[in-house]
Amino acid sequence: MRKFRKESTAPAKGDSRESDGGFLRSHWCMLSLAVILVVAFLLRTVFAYGISADGNFALSGGASAEYHLHMIENILDGSFALTDSAVNYPYGGVNVYAPLLDFLGAIPAFILSAMGMSNVEAASAGLAVITPIIGALTCIPVYLVGKELYDRRIGVVSALIFAFLALPISTSVFSNGTEYALAAFMVAFMSLFMIKAVKGIDAAENGSKPYLVSAILAGVFFGLAALSWTGFLVLLAIPIAAMFIQLFINRFNGKSLTDVLIAYSVIMLIGVVIAAAYYIPADLFNEYASSPLCIAILAIVFGAVFMALQRKPWIVVVPGLAIAAIALFAILVYALPEIGEFVFGGTSIYASDLIGGLINNRVSMSNVSSYYGWLTMWLPICLGIYELYILARKDRSAIQIFKVVWLFVLFFTVWTTNANAAAVAVVFGVGSGAALVKLISAANLKDWWAGMKGAGFPGFFKKLIKPLPFASVIIVAFLVIVPNVTYGVDAGMPNNNDPLFGSNGNTQFVIKTGDEDPA
Repeated sequence: MRKFRKESTAPAKGDSRESDGGFLRSHWCMLSLAVILVVAFLLRTVFAYGISADGNFALSGGASAEYHLHMIENILDGSFALTDSAVNYPYGGVNVYAPLLDFLGAIPAFILSAMGMSNVEAASAGLAVITPIIGALTCIPVYLVGKELYDRRIGVVSALIFAFLALPISTSVFSNGTEYALAAFMVAFMSLFMIKAVKGIDAAENGSKPYLVSAILAGVFFGLAALSWTGFLVLLAIPIAAMFIQLFINRFNGKSLTDVLIAYSVIMLIGVVIAAAYYIPADLFNEYASSPLCIAILAIVFGAVFMALQRKPWIVVVPGLAIAAIALFAILVYALPEIGEFVFGGTSIYASDLIGGLINNRVSMSNVSSYYGWLTMWLPICLGIYELYILARKDRSAIQIFKVVWLFVLFFTVWTTNANAAAVAVVFGVGSGAALVKLISAANLKDWWAGMKGAGFPGFFKKLIKPLPFASVIIVAFLVIVPNVTYGVDAGMPNNNDPLFGSNGNTQFVIKTGDEDPA
């Protein structure tokens, strides 16, 4: 009689479960991300390093980079202070730049100084090297945002696209020395923890608050963004818009408003308090922190009033609060303009309106196309419209509302100033990645390719020109890969051999070596 036995599930000696590609299949995501990080770092260093290093680690970020260099030198010398005698000499003045990059750049500068470099050269080298490291590492939160909003595939594609986006490259090349790469890093992490917090709102029940830790972390990264980049006021539009839309929808669905108000209030308050904690002693509260603090408090107060009136007829509450908000805005702007400026606009750091106007660079469509690609510049708003359709048709969850608000707010923020365009780059990585993966999934390329292989001749060519898959391949190849890789590589190359280049809002830069910038 034949004997039956159970097959052992343990791998035989010398064998491995990870054979036949098992390891690659189970770890493809992390391996892909590691390769993307290496590519992103190389794009930011290989073309610029030689010129910068040969020029005693010369910088290319202009006045902003030079001032960050000055502050790092002060840190190395032990003379860092909130006021600076070198500003408005001989009277002295305040440091109008956000401080976080100075302290991060001082870390490699201290190491290089201890290795024998002079403080001046160590400060310049530390500042030059910190930006490409931060720029490459930003691929990690971009991946996590894509994964958290959608899935791992979209996360990886988002990080890959971000690695080749021209503006994030040009603002984080070796030698750049400006704060925009750091700001983009913080905004990406702030977005990640806001997503986690909003998912916690959907999961909250019976008094549990699973969103609280994520909301606190989102607020911390909001505060770190404020210490990295003085234009952080625009970030408040995300939690404020998402909060009021969610409160409004929950009011009609009979759901609790408490968790929504708590989560978004925590994010806003922690962020603006961290900002105020630095900008008040730095004597820059009116210029940078008064508006975010006042606007956050007003939004929370109006949200709390809306929640308190939840059981009152909506026909009275909604128009009443809208009229009250409009009346308050009109009073502060027209009747009390000095207070209105403090609340809504802050005080300009420039005494002359002419100087303030000169540095307020508006962003054109051609600028954005060179920053983020011919097609990929439009994909976040296309995805936003699609997500808005999903919101209107069937999904009114907190995360769906946040997804729509996040895509729309950050996309339109890009068109305000060059600095803002650089700081919110995460939306182009994730928006483009998600849109392209959805397009390719809808085209069903796997079945299309299998059908072509089995069709023979001339059936192969009939299958080849099937409209949706054929168009998706053409779009990805010639409207995404070719222009984005070309722009990305070009963005990492300095223009030191072309002294007549024109800076017209694109991604060109010159490393200010002694020969290029003798002054």
